Amino acid sequence: MIKVSDIEKIKDEAAERATNTAITLMLGIPLLVLHDKYSELTRREVNGKSRLERFAEMCLYQFDCFNEGRLTIDDFNNIIWKEAGIKLVSNSGSKPYIEKR
Repeated sequence: MIKVSDIEKIKDEAAERATNTAITLMLGIPLLVLHDKYSELTRREVNGKSRLERFAEMCLYQFDCFNEGRLTIDDFNNIIWKEAGIKLVSNSGSKPYIEKR
């Protein structure tokens, strides 16, 4: 028989995983786009598209890669660590923070 406390623990763990995923995507996607595409984003307008419109499209492309399984949360974390030297950290009970090499 499953106890109420077991159900609460499962719910808390699932909420923490979801929060960590959301934070990694929320920060990781723009970090990757800025790191990889900064030179393309410095021009004010390209083919009639503003800098912000192109940035949003690039972020949505990265999200599609995640959503379709071509990139995982671990991939985002590893790429950001390898390329930018920072790690997105979210521990239980503490607010997320950035750790530098």
